[in-house]
Amino acid sequence: LPIKSAGYTLVLAQSSGTTVKMTIISEAGAQTTQTPDAFLTSYQRQMCADPTVKLMITEGINYSITINDTRTGNQYQRKLDRTTCGIVKA
Repeated sequence: LPIKSAGYTLVLAQSSGTTVKMTIISEAGAQTTQTPDAFLTSYQRQMCADPTVKLMITEGINYSITINDTRTGNQYQRKLDRTTCGIVKA
């Protein structure tokens, strides 16, 4: 999965219990090609399609993805789990 894409950069990923927290920032001075919400939707699709991420979610790991928009100071957040990724527990 890309660490830098569409004017956004993944700056931190940390694990806490069963949650992987990911922090993404919009690059200062860079023109983003997607709104934060559109980027999160696209990133969520990529994450949910990744076989390794799917396996981790199936095993009970959840992801919390936050975008800190450096231009506006706003925060945008998504949580990925079995439901949001459409994973049916076997």
